Amino acid sequence: MMPNNSTANCPVAVVGAGTMGAGIAQIFAQAGHPVRLQARKRETLDAALRRIRVNQDELIRHELLGAADAEAARGRITLTQDLKEALAGAAFVSENIPEQLDPKQALFAEMDRLTPPATILSTNTSSLPITQVARDTKHPERVVGFHWFNPPHLIPLVEVIRGDRTGDAAMDETYRLAQAIGKSPIRVQKDIPGFVGNRLQRALEREFFYLERIGACSGADLEVALKQGLGFRWSVVGPLEHADLAGVDTHAATVALLFPLLSNDTAPPPLFAQLAAQGRLGAKTGGGVYEYGPGEVERILARRNTMLIDFIKVLKKHPALRDP
Repeated sequence: MMPNNSTANCPVAVVGAGTMGAGIAQIFAQAGHPVRLQARKRETLDAALRRIRVNQDELIRHELLGAADAEAARGRITLTQDLKEALAGAAFVSENIPEQLDPKQALFAEMDRLTPPATILSTNTSSLPITQVARDTKHPERVVGFHWFNPPHLIPLVEVIRGDRTGDAAMDETYRLAQAIGKSPIRVQKDIPGFVGNRLQRALEREFFYLERIGACSGADLEVALKQGLGFRWSVVGPLEHADLAGVDTHAATVALLFPLLSNDTAPPPLFAQLAAQGRLGAKTGGGVYEYGPGEVERILARRNTMLIDFIKVLKKHPALRDP
């Protein structure tokens, strides 16, 4: 595996150039790494470069990136349609193709063949088992989960996930690399479905949709409860810290009362089926739970990104919030 000091400016290959691949290539390049960004279609690569420019322009407007630094970072990104060319000399690979197991297994078998055993092969899957992704490789010890959250150029969290045969070296080097490029990594030591971030999200969503369904609260008010209450506090004080601050005995009593009463639904919320039957699939069809008129999606995304950027500034001012 890569020696401890190799994370500094090591060559990186990013395979797959959609929203996630483009953002990941951008972050690595801004951290000083030479990056080869690969996709099968030239138009995908051109779109990725445009997306990177848009992302960087946003950071420049908010004074989180200098124009010269942005240009220098783009100069470190080489676009290629050839997988072998992308992998040549790479010390670290980030895979970002669509979330389908068979194509990922075939790709990892090929990357395993085309790269020396010292190269770490990571997958940005959000749900597929790392062990299964690595199934057809000869060196599964160097295959690791490296799950980013959307938008990848703004969300600090990344998950470093151990498959059943992932070696300590791949885990440790990926964790160090994540720290070096400015992310806040966590180690996921069990190859469980959904890993950690998505499981926490889905558990909360289950109770959210249950409360909406039984009429305990409107969906709009539930969103206020999350954004202005729990989410607001959890960004600075997590559940374990909160239990300590509230008193472990008090917290245990509340948990004992409420846990048996929480939703145990295993099916998707009926709301989703109702909306799908009406052809209301969300922003992409102009309406889902809410309506989306001309330019509304762009305004929502701009607002989201602005607020995330503001919070990045808070993290820079209070670095203790990033780490336990």
